[in-house]
Amino acid sequence: MGKWCLQAIVFSFMATGCNARVKTFSVEPRFICPGQQVVVRWDVVGSADLTFLPQVAGAPDGHVDSSGEVALRPTGSTRTSLRVTRFLGEPTGADVDINFPAPVRIAADLNGAARCEHGVLTLTARLTEVSPDLRAELVIVEDGEQRSYDITRMDAAQHPIRAHVARGVSTAAFANLPMAGDWMLSSPLVAPEACPTDGSPGNIPHVLTVYAYAGCQGGQS
Repeated sequence: MGKWCLQAIVFSFMATGCNARVKTFSVEPRFICPGQQVVVRWDVVGSADLTFLPQVAGAPDGHVDSSGEVALRPTGSTRTSLRVTRFLGEPTGADVDINFPAPVRIAADLNGAARCEHGVLTLTARLTEVSPDLRAELVIVEDGEQRSYDITRMDAAQHPIRAHVARGVSTAAFANLPMAGDWMLSSPLVAPEACPTDGSPGNIPHVLTVYAYAGCQGGQS
């Protein structure tokens, strides 16, 4: 191997090792009500810049330490953007939206307690990035969805509230229940989907998704 080839490999390895990296970047909660506080946390390898669009009072607008956090009270929906650079390395970044009452995606995936039997898949979505004051108003299955759902949510007394929702249809069965917490979504499989069996890995969707229109406790929306 020639000297120049070897130097190119070494340089490539060094440059890759110098790439900027986002170790963590989070906003809690991401769905809030007017006047509520959010905490933005970040931890990166490299030189970091943090911005908000629209700008939020008291928020950083440019260079920040490589790790830190800031507590803010946005007055409207905004996007926070983290950009990271490092000498000789590739830059990177991430964006997180902070949302005032808006449609909330309830997505249950196979990382939860999945159950598939008798041709019906049941997955659980746990919403953790939502203000405890955010309450459901309507839950809807979008027109483009190819399946219907049986949705289950526990009320304050831990009694199950259930509703069947066909595609393109909404329900107010969960009105005033907190958005935060567990939502159980069940749906019949659609051919060629099939539950796993002892002799087959099956063919099941990885995600079940519905949407909820939400408002704030006390009538703010």
